[in-house]
Amino acid sequence: MKISIQKIALIMGLFANVFVADAQSPTAWNCNITSAFGGNPWPSTTNTLWEGGDICPADTWKLVFYDEFQGSSLNTNKWATFFPYGANGSDQCSFCRTHSNDGQQIYKDNNVTVSNGTAKIIAKQENSSWYGVNKNYSSGVIHSKSNCTFNKGKFEARCKIPKGIGYWPAFWLFGFSTEVDIFEFGGHATKYPHVAVHKWLPNDVNYEFGEYTSEQVDLSLDFHVYTVEWDDFIVTYKIDNAIVKKIGRFLNSTSGIWATTCGDRPATVYTRNPAYPNSNDFVNIIFNLAIGNGNDQCSFVRSPDASTLFPQQMEIDYIRVWQRTPQAGLTDLCAVRTIQGNNDICNGAATNYTIGSLPNDTYSWTTSPNLSIVGSTSNSTVQVQPINSTVQGNAWVKCNIGSGNGVCPNLSTTKNIWLGVPIAPTFTTSQALCQEPIVHIAETANSINSTYVWTAQVDTRPAYSVTAGKDIDIDGTTYANHTFRYSLIVSNTCGSAASPTKITSSQKCKTGTNIMWRVVPTPNPNTGHFSINFENSIDEGYERPTKFELIICNLDNKEVLRSNANAGERIDIGGISDGVYIATVVLPTGERQSLKIVKINP
Repeated sequence: MKISIQKIALIMGLFANVFVADAQSPTAWNCNITSAFGGNPWPSTTNTLWEGGDICPADTWKLVFYDEFQGSSLNTNKWATFFPYGANGSDQCSFCRTHSNDGQQIYKDNNVTVSNGTAKIIAKQENSSWYGVNKNYSSGVIHSKSNCTFNKGKFEARCKIPKGIGYWPAFWLFGFSTEVDIFEFGGHATKYPHVAVHKWLPNDVNYEFGEYTSEQVDLSLDFHVYTVEWDDFIVTYKIDNAIVKKIGRFLNSTSGIWATTCGDRPATVYTRNPAYPNSNDFVNIIFNLAIGNGNDQCSFVRSPDASTLFPQQMEIDYIRVWQRTPQAGLTDLCAVRTIQGNNDICNGAATNYTIGSLPNDTYSWTTSPNLSIVGSTSNSTVQVQPINSTVQGNAWVKCNIGSGNGVCPNLSTTKNIWLGVPIAPTFTTSQALCQEPIVHIAETANSINSTYVWTAQVDTRPAYSVTAGKDIDIDGTTYANHTFRYSLIVSNTCGSAASPTKITSSQKCKTGTNIMWRVVPTPNPNTGHFSINFENSIDEGYERPTKFELIICNLDNKEVLRSNANAGERIDIGGISDGVYIATVVLPTGERQSLKIVKINP
C-alpha cells in the first residue's frame, strides 16, 4: 500500500493505458496518473547480462496456506488485527494502528468480524485515538503473523470491496524490502484497480512500478477473485482468473520489450527493474480498509464527503496461498495422504489406522470383507479387527476424504494389510532367453510387506542366502544346462513360514551355437553405413558366425531394409531416414538377435 500516492508521468510510453472517459475514469478527472514508474528516480545503471532461457517455471502450484473464515471469530493464530511492528510483534507503537498519516482511521480489533463464512473489515465514522493520535474514523486490518510469511507464490482472495468517496481498500504483501500491491482502489473509482511492486531500501528510498489496469466492471457490486502470481521473473495479476497486468524483472535493452512471456529468451543485456520483488524476501499478507485524506481531484484516494455512507465493509470469502516448491515448514496441503498403521494384524487384534487430517475434511472408511470396523467410520482414525483370530491373507482399509477447504480435490487412498502369520510360500518360475543362464522365481502367496530370505544353489556350487523381495533371479553364470535349488522363509511381525527346497533347471540353446557370440553393430550411431561383427565368445567350442540375414524395421515395426550380409561387411543404409531402428540378425540356424541402431546426419 503506497506511502506516496501522487504519480509521475509515464516514461517512454511503457505500459500506457487507454481509459474510457466515464465518471470513474482517470481521464475524466483530467489527471495524469497513468504512470508506470514512481517513487524515487530509478538508478542510472541497472543493466545486467543475463544468459537467457525459459523464464517460466515448469512446476505446478501447491496449496500451502488457506483461511476460509469459517466459524464466528478470526483465527488469531494466523492473523493480527493491527500492524505488528511494536516490540515482540505487539501493537505498542503509534504506527501499529494508524499506518502513518496516509489515512484518517484508527485500526481497531472490533472492526474485524467473522460470520456466515466471510471476514468483514468494517469502517465507521467515529472519533478514535491511539498513542495520542486522534482520527475521525475507525476501521480494520488483518495482517498475517510471523508464522505465516511466504517467499514467492500465488496469492489469491475472493472478496467484495466497498464503494464511496474516501474508501481505500487494499490487498497487499509486505516484508523486508518487498511490497506487492495485489489491488488498491479509490472508492470513487471501483472499476480501476491499481497494482504495483515496490522495493523499499534504507533512507526511505522507494522504487515503484505500478499502474491502473484496464477498465473493469464495477468491482464493488459483487465478489471477485483477485490473484497475483509472483515468480522469479514475472509478477502476473489476475481478476476472476483473467490476466489484467504483468510486471517483468527484465527489459530487453535492445528491443525495449519487457520479458513477460514464457519460452526461451535470448541471452543479451537486460535492464533490471529495480522495483521488482526481492526473491529472498518473506512477506506477510495484509488486507486493510483505510479512509483517504486526499484533498484534490487528482488524489489517488480522496477524503470522504457528504455522499459517503458509513459504516461500510470489505468482505473476504477466502485467502489462499500456493507455492511451486513449498518453503521449509510448509507442505502441499492437497497432496495424496497415506494411511498410517501396522502392515500386519496379528492374533485378531483390534488395530488403529490414521490418515492426516485438515480442517473441515470429511472421512468415510471401508474395509475388505475379512475385516470389520469397530466404532465410527467418519473420523480421521478408524479401528478395525479381523473377523476371527485365525484368518490369514491379504486385507485392506480404504479412506475416502471429502475436501473441506474448497480447493483440494476429494481423495481416496487404500492401505494393504496382511492378517496373521505368512502362509506356506508358492512359486512361479521362468527362464529368460535360452542364451541367458538365469532362472526367475516369484513367490505368489504372501504380502509384499513381509521379509523374504532366499537360499539358492546352482549345481554343486556352495549354497548362498540373500534377503530380497518376492522375486529373485538365480544366475548360473555359464551357458550350459544347470540345476537350481532354492528355498524361502517369509517373515512378518506375526511369525514366519518356510518352503521346502525346490528344484528347477535352465537349458542352453539346443540348436546352433553361433548365437553364443555377441552381435555388435559398428559404428552405432552411424551416418549411413555400418557393419555387423560377432565378438566376445562366452562359451568354448563354437564357431564364429560368418553369414547372416539382416532385417531392419522402424519403431512402428515396418520393414525398411532386408539383405544378406557377411560378418564385418560394410552395410549401406544411406537410403533410409535418420532415426532409431530395430535391426534383427538371423543366422542360418534360424537363431536371431535384435538390437537398436541409430542413423544420424553426416
